[in-house]
Amino acid sequence: MIEKMCRICPNDNNWTRPSKRKKGLEDPKSFLSKSGFGLEDWLNREKWILSGYSGLTGEWRYSRIEEMNAAQYDEEAQVRLLLYINDKEPGVIKPTAVGVLEEAFVIGAEEARWATDRFAEKGWLEIMRQEVKAIDGDSTKLTGNNPLNLVNIRFRPDGFAKTLV
Repeated sequence: MIEKMCRICPNDNNWTRPSKRKKGLEDPKSFLSKSGFGLEDWLNREKWILSGYSGLTGEWRYSRIEEMNAAQYDEEAQVRLLLYINDKEPGVIKPTAVGVLEEAFVIGAEEARWATDRFAEKGWLEIMRQEVKAIDGDSTKLTGNNPLNLVNIRFRPDGFAKTLV
């Protein structure tokens, strides 16, 4: 099993939907700064559960962890992720652990396509766009031809340990 620390976007909604960000605290080149949201913003969306992918049993949640670039890992690699945010105030950066994904798996393009197709069918992708617009984010960042830009891991519905902060 791979163990990794991953920085995720800060979120005031327990990672169930995007939250408004304070301007100027993130790296201006980051996805978060450019789009106004992070793809981890839905990491803890409890009811967004999928099942039925070929060869998989049980229920799974799908998400994207920006630091888990699938190209760096073998498909189906099992990972344990310590998730942290950089609490920032002007001039101060304080890494803070916020949760753990005990047992997640890196997914490949085929499974990511399957998952994003289900997101679209269930209306979740449209909900995501509406929630991004509600915080004045750029919802066009939720489109594209590469499904790995939307999801790159799967984990059990109870796999996101309660936040530590």
